[in-house]
Amino acid sequence: MSGLKLHKKSTGYHLTRNGKKVGTPIPKMTMSFEWTYITLDIDAQSELRVVGHFLLLISDFTPIVMHSSKSIHLCFFEGELTQHWHGDEKIWDQRPLLFYPEAFGNKTTFGQLQAAVSGLQTFKGAIYLPMNPDGCGKHHYTDADFVDTTSKGRWLFPHPDGSRAAYEHMQKTTIEDDLQRLMPHFEERPELMETFADLI
Repeated sequence: MSGLKLHKKSTGYHLTRNGKKVGTPIPKMTMSFEWTYITLDIDAQSELRVVGHFLLLISDFTPIVMHSSKSIHLCFFEGELTQHWHGDEKIWDQRPLLFYPEAFGNKTTFGQLQAAVSGLQTFKGAIYLPMNPDGCGKHHYTDADFVDTTSKGRWLFPHPDGSRAAYEHMQKTTIEDDLQRLMPHFEERPELMETFADLI
């Protein structure tokens, strides 16, 4: 167990780790709303969910990153509320980890996004991302480059300095580094080897 929990109070959210408040609370965040993109009125749905040691934002038609309509983002909840969300609402800085249209087409439903997050493999707080996150934010973020651009998936490991540091560590490392880190645990968790099928 990561000890990280998401709490909703009225219309806002905050997190605790092992019972103590962590990160910056959001006083108000609308999870289902209509917004206009170009000439269309679009019904947007979103959900915050803790997976391993991380907080993920599941969203279709997110107003944050319009490069993809169906995406899953890593929230840097330890930081300030810096990004516009809806109306006058703000959200933490974040980076997209997974874009689902590339794999499933634009008919992907919000329920399928939720199921994809529920199915993510975890180990000691780390998350296996079944798609390489390289390129997910390149159209919107100057810091979205990854050293590993060819692996099919990547592991996102917890970092003592928080979720942004974990993301930056993943950018600077490769699937081979992930393998070296998890190899000592293959005997107790042989299913971890499946995520390195192309290397072993």
